[in-house]
Amino acid sequence: MRLANQEIERSGSNLSFMRDINKMISAQKRDLDTSFDGTAEIRNGELIINPPQGFGKFPIIMAGENVEIFFNGQKVDHPIIANDMAHMCISMQDTKPRTNLKIDLLNDNLTANLTIERIPGKKYALMDCQPVNQLKITGMCIQEEEPDPIEFNAVINLLHEQGIVYGIDEEAIQRAICNKEHIITTEAARGVAPGESQDATIQYNLDKENNLELTKNPYGDGKIYSVSTGAILAIKIKPVMGKPGVDVKGQPIPAGKPKDAEILIKDGVKLINSGAAAVATRAGRPVLEGYQNKYISVHPVHIVEGNVDIRVGNIDFAGDIVITGSVLDGFSVKAGGSIQVKGDVMHAFLSAHGSISVHKKVLSSRLQAGFSTLAYKMIYKVLQKISIRLENMIAAIKLIKIQPAFTTTDLHQKGDGQLIQLLIDFNFKDLPKLVQNLIQIILNEKEEKFLPFIIETAQQLGKNLCNLGPIKIMKDSEISDLRNKVVSAIEKIDLMISDSADITLSYAQNSDIKASGNITITGQGAIISRLEAGRKISIEQGVVRGGELIAREAIKVSEIGSTQDAEVKVNLMESCSFAAGTVRPSIRIIHGSQMEIIQEMGYNLKVQIDNNRLSVINLSLS
Repeated sequence: MRLANQEIERSGSNLSFMRDINKMISAQKRDLDTSFDGTAEIRNGELIINPPQGFGKFPIIMAGENVEIFFNGQKVDHPIIANDMAHMCISMQDTKPRTNLKIDLLNDNLTANLTIERIPGKKYALMDCQPVNQLKITGMCIQEEEPDPIEFNAVINLLHEQGIVYGIDEEAIQRAICNKEHIITTEAARGVAPGESQDATIQYNLDKENNLELTKNPYGDGKIYSVSTGAILAIKIKPVMGKPGVDVKGQPIPAGKPKDAEILIKDGVKLINSGAAAVATRAGRPVLEGYQNKYISVHPVHIVEGNVDIRVGNIDFAGDIVITGSVLDGFSVKAGGSIQVKGDVMHAFLSAHGSISVHKKVLSSRLQAGFSTLAYKMIYKVLQKISIRLENMIAAIKLIKIQPAFTTTDLHQKGDGQLIQLLIDFNFKDLPKLVQNLIQIILNEKEEKFLPFIIETAQQLGKNLCNLGPIKIMKDSEISDLRNKVVSAIEKIDLMISDSADITLSYAQNSDIKASGNITITGQGAIISRLEAGRKISIEQGVVRGGELIAREAIKVSEIGSTQDAEVKVNLMESCSFAAGTVRPSIRIIHGSQMEIIQEMGYNLKVQIDNNRLSVINLSLS
């Protein structure tokens, strides 16, 4: 019985234990059914962590602006789980007020700028945030503290530390340190700039009286401004060295070296006083010649009293020609300077290196003023490019030959041609093309009789630099000789080019007129004539009936076209513009392959070239 009672008691306690276990399991089940994530919040500047329930997520915190988080004394830059607050510390990134002083030297130490940056100190507190599972902790500024005032001596000492001792502007520094702006830049010191050096200049005493006459009458009165032997034509103003300056470190600044200049002379002029002045050695008209380098010379003057006829014959004179009468049928007048004709030109030929003026009519004649200039200009530009490329090639050859790895066995046996050909193939591919361009310019100018030295230079360049020519070169000195020849040709052409070779006349009929400068018709106009100008054509009073107008800068006419089917061609070269007051039918306007045809009466025609495109921008139809 006793044993039986003990068994009963044990079974009863087991049942009680099982009931307790079941209760615990049920409670845990209830807790699991009500799981939620933990949160973190900032309340009144304090971080509060609310742990998760059940299977909820632990809150995650991370450092935001002005806050640092440390875990076990180590700074943490990544998000962390907020489950061990005992080892975590949050620090605010408070800053102390400070002032930065900076000196910048500018303009080769001629000026020194002071930059003052005042950075206030800031104290931060945690910014409140509602409970969230992922919290970025940020700090908000709760107090700012301005930096201490700047000591004037601190700035002076900083300048001295950087060697700045000259031209210190104490007033500007005082204004800057008293300014309350957070950042300010001022000029703290300024040196003295060196004085500007004056380059040598050439003053010319030329053509003053003739210019006054031209303003009254485009022909003048038939007289040419001239000088007598011994007249001073030019004086040289010597270069003047500027005064030296001083930089903010007290170091002298030398003035720039002025450029010297010399009076360049040709025939009829000599230099005196060690090149300080140029005087005429003969009577005649003083002129400036040259494209880039200007040379002064005195042209002799040949005066023909009356007509150029059977009594006088053809004229070919190196200087200026003045004809008081007319040039009659079948005769020619050629001048190395200018030509003035007070009468008519009829069935004749006039050619001048300088300008041509005809007071009256030009009938069935050919006039040419400096027109070779256009072809020579193109040749001049190409030769300049060739000269530069040859100079670079000479330098490249010298550089290659001094290299230790370069062997010259083949060159001693076969010459330098192989090296020159390689340089052309890899570094100077444009050189043969430039030479071919030069030759083509000469071939295209069928009417032009180029001087022998130009032909010879082009032929030598073609022989040595085109096709298999480079391979046949034995010594690199041949390239130097070739460049010297090109330079000589450039210098000669420079003297031959004139931009101011103009033609002025009253009326043209059935004539061919070419000028490297401007063509001006002052009277009735041009009938069935061809006018070609390197610059401008101006017919502001007369009419244009038939023929052709060609120019590179501008064409301006009063009236153009005809109702009698006499077509007029207007050829606009390069960026030329065209304007006409009255327009009649049968006008063909051409620019390259582009063409506009006008077959109606109109007024105020304006045509221009935009981006190489021909555009009629105005035409009022009647």
